[in-house]
Amino acid sequence: MRRPDLEAGPVPGAGGAADITLTHTRSPTGPSQRWRAVLATAGLAVLAAVVYGTGIRDIWRHIAALGWAAPLILVPSTIRTLVDAAALGVALPRGHGTPHIPLMRLNLLRLAGEAINDTTPTGYLGGEPVKAHLITRYGVATTDAVVAVMVAKTAIIASQIVFVVMGLAMYVLNRQDLSHPVAAAAALAALGLAVIFALVEAQRRGVVTACARLAAHLFPRSTLVTRLSAHARGIDDRLAVLYGQDFRVFLASSALHFAGWLIGVAEVCLILALIGVPVGLASAFIIESLSGTIRALSFLIPATIGVQEVGGAVICQMVGVAGAPGMTLMLLKRAREFVFVFLGLMVLAPHRRRG
Repeated sequence: MRRPDLEAGPVPGAGGAADITLTHTRSPTGPSQRWRAVLATAGLAVLAAVVYGTGIRDIWRHIAALGWAAPLILVPSTIRTLVDAAALGVALPRGHGTPHIPLMRLNLLRLAGEAINDTTPTGYLGGEPVKAHLITRYGVATTDAVVAVMVAKTAIIASQIVFVVMGLAMYVLNRQDLSHPVAAAAALAALGLAVIFALVEAQRRGVVTACARLAAHLFPRSTLVTRLSAHARGIDDRLAVLYGQDFRVFLASSALHFAGWLIGVAEVCLILALIGVPVGLASAFIIESLSGTIRALSFLIPATIGVQEVGGAVICQMVGVAGAPGMTLMLLKRAREFVFVFLGLMVLAPHRRRG
C-alpha cells in the first residue's frame, strides 16, 4: 500500500503562529519511487543471499537460544528512547509560559518522528518536521519547537561523530599493520571536531534564512516555503542566542545522546551474550559505532534494508564475531527496530487522520 506523504499546513491554536500540520496527499509515481523500489529489492536480495550463504540453520539455532529471554533485547532500546527523549526535552525552552511536556509523552512524539526517519529515504531528516509539529500540538510555539528539534538533531549527530571517532580509534589502535596508529587516531579526532564545529557555526550564522531564500528561489510558488520563510528569521535568532549564551543546552543534549549510543553498546553485549557468543566492551563498542556509520551512509535505501545487516555482519567479522552470530545480532537488532517503528507509526496515525 502506498504511503501517504506528509505536507505542511496551518494549525490554529498551536502556539499562536502558523504551525505545521500533517495532511494526506497522493504520492506521485515517478522515477524516484521506482529507484527506491529497485534499491529496496536489491537490498532484500543481497540480504537473502548472505543469510543463505551464512547458514539459515545456524542463524536459527542462535535465535532459538534466546528462549524466554527474547523480550530482554527490547530493554536497552526502551531505556535509550527515554534518554534520547530527555535530550530533546533539554532543548525545549523552560518557563515564560512554555508548557511542559512529560517525558513519556515526549518519548512517544519522538518515536513517531523516528518512525518516519527509519522508513523513508530522507537522510534521517524527514521525521524532524513531524516531531516539531507534534510538539506544537501541546502548546509550544512553532519557533521554539523547530529550534529544539534542530538542536537535538545537531546534538545527536555531534555525539555520533564523537562515538564513531572513538570506535574507529579503538579499531585503529588495535591494528598491528599500521605504522602510525596514534597519528591516524588523532587525525580522525580532529576531523570529527571540525565537522561538529561546522555544524554549530552554520546554525549560528543564519543557515535557516539562507536555506529559506534558496528554497524561495527554487520553489517560488510553494506554500511550505512561504511558511518557512516567515519563521526563518525567528528560528535563526533563537539559534544564535542558544549557541551563544545557552551553549550548555547543546552540551547537555549531546551528553544525553552520547549516553544513548553507549546504551547501544550494552545492547550488543546483551544480545551476543544471550545467543551464547559473549564479547568484550571494546569489541561491542566498535560493532555499534561502525555499524551505525554504515546505516547513516546508506540512507538512500529504504530502511537501509540489506546494507545495515550485511555491513554490520562484516564489522562483526572484523572484531572476531564471524558468520552466524554476527548476522544473528544484526537480524535481532532489525527485529527490535520493527517494534519501535510500529509503535511510532501507531502514535502518528491519529494525527494523520486529523490532518
